[in-house]
Amino acid sequence: MAARARSGAPLAEPFPMISESTFHPDTRALLSYSRALAGVGKAPSGASADRLVERLFVIEESGGAFRMRTAGAELEALFGSSLMGADMLGFLPEPQRPLLRAFIGAVSSADLPGVVVASAETRVGRRLAVEILITPLRAIDADRRCLGLFQPLGGEPFIRNSPIVRVEIGALYAPEAKRAASLRLVVSN
Repeated sequence: MAARARSGAPLAEPFPMISESTFHPDTRALLSYSRALAGVGKAPSGASADRLVERLFVIEESGGAFRMRTAGAELEALFGSSLMGADMLGFLPEPQRPLLRAFIGAVSSADLPGVVVASAETRVGRRLAVEILITPLRAIDADRRCLGLFQPLGGEPFIRNSPIVRVEIGALYAPEAKRAASLRLVVSN
């Protein structure tokens, strides 16, 4: 069943390049919750957020960086240290940093979640496929804040003894951009 926008019109497919069903079930659950909060869908029934909490993080834009404000215990175990204050862009190769910055801007502008499919690399060169969901948080202050989910796609035991030090973007699935209101010509005699 297609989701409907606040106006009642059906929404376009959020990720036209792939089927959303290819995402990890936890990623799909958080996508649904995020859309429900934005008023363009309903929350999944029966899904438990308990298993997501340890892989969640909050980032805040500050001086051109996206600083980690909170991070779950499982996420910090994968990275081998506390992530508080770390710049999320710092985990990416330099040429990919503008891509993630633009992606977060698109997510914030659309006020809807998006997904990054990536490869996380450990200090000894082992790789782990991951999905990173980013969804905007409405904050009272002017800073841009986002909630994120770092979802490994299997193989965590393979890298357990070697922390993640680098993340490379494979694909970005941003939400559809909001369109400006249409202009109408009104003639008044």
